[in-house]
Amino acid sequence: RTDAASATGDMMLLTLLLIAAAAEEIPPLIRVAPHFYGAIGDNSITITATATPTTLPLGDSLVYTLTIDHARNPAAIRRPVLATDEFTAVEVDDRDVDGVRSFSYRLTPRSAGSLRVPSVRFDYYMPEAAESRRLRTRYTEGITIDVTAPAKPTINVPERFRTVWNGAGNSWRPSLLTWVTLAMVAAAMTTVYVIVWRRRNPQGVRLARLLRTRSVRRALSRVDHDPLAALAGYLQERFGVQCSTPAETAQRLELRHVSRVLCDRVEHLLRDGDALRFGGANVNNLPARVRDVIHDLEAA
Repeated sequence: RTDAASATGDMMLLTLLLIAAAAEEIPPLIRVAPHFYGAIGDNSITITATATPTTLPLGDSLVYTLTIDHARNPAAIRRPVLATDEFTAVEVDDRDVDGVRSFSYRLTPRSAGSLRVPSVRFDYYMPEAAESRRLRTRYTEGITIDVTAPAKPTINVPERFRTVWNGAGNSWRPSLLTWVTLAMVAAAMTTVYVIVWRRRNPQGVRLARLLRTRSVRRALSRVDHDPLAALAGYLQERFGVQCSTPAETAQRLELRHVSRVLCDRVEHLLRDGDALRFGGANVNNLPARVRDVIHDLEAA
């Protein structure tokens, strides 16, 4: 019996040594598998999922635990990834008690309703299996969590504010004459305000005309020397349009309610100016054309 027990012990030791040697030789492709967390075992390995509680109000959280049992190397198992869009997951605990490895997560629901904690895939390595079947897979069951909407806060309203007015008692209702009088007072106040503003700002009405006259005068004084610069300055001062490309300048003028015909003329002038400036093209009567466009823009 002693010899038999010794032989049995030797066989168990040899088996453990073979398993340990195989564990050290886990193929690289298995080591980098997305759901492999370092577990080694046989067909008896299990992974279970629990959640406490399964019913909670929105704003509270629950504890979700993954438990791996019958693994040969529980201390070497890494924490599985818990992927969920319906909960905010925070890692809170991991344990190794009597060869049982567990990982806990604190889950906070993002919305109310019947939410689902998804199934977790867990791959492990089985060294004694055929080489092509050594990567085994286990799945946990998905868990349904019922999340209730938070209770609406109650407000204690005094009794006097909850009494519905039934129309009894004296009540004042404005007559038609009152409404007409209020309208006339509002119109009179508006008229007085406009008169006072005009007296305090006598140049306000003429300011736009004066600005227009100055911009035209300044542009025409430069048109013979530098027609393109004169046109660009006029458009900037008169319309607030800064010349960029000919097409963009025409588009911005059209947004300011300038007719399409005048926009096209401005665009052609700017294109001819670019051809003269960069390409050395021969452009005739450019100052005269710029002067005509400015006059037509003012007359429009």
